[in-house]
Order: sequence, then structure tokens, then C-alpha cells
Amino acid sequence: MARLASIAGKLGLKRSEVTRMAIKKFLAEYGNDDDLRPFDRVRHLLGIVESALPTESTFLAFP
Repeated sequence: MARLASIAGKLGLKRSEVTRMAIKKFLAEYGNDDDLRPFDRVRHLLGIVESALPTESTFLAFP
């Protein structure tokens, strides 16, 4: 606690303000994603992949 008081004093803040700042930073970095939809969790994985290789559906569509 002495270290917290020292840091708060150097910054001109109260200990409670420094504690709130630390909690806010922690939650921003390690926050809970339970409120995200499954789609939002994998959105960054989705995209378009182009390939020169034909697929099975290509052969079925153009016999």
C-alpha cells in the first residue's frame, strides 16, 4: 500500500483514482467477451481465399 500511495502522490492523484485506473486498464486488456455473439468472436477469421485449384463443385457444375 505504501507503493500505491507513493505513486499516487507523484501523480497528484488519490490512491482510489490510481486503483480505478488500474482496474480500467486491466478490464480493457483482459475483459470478458461473454456478451459477444459467436459470429463476432470469429469475424476476424472470415474472408475470401482464392485458389487456382478447381474444386469438386466446379467439376459438378461444368461436366
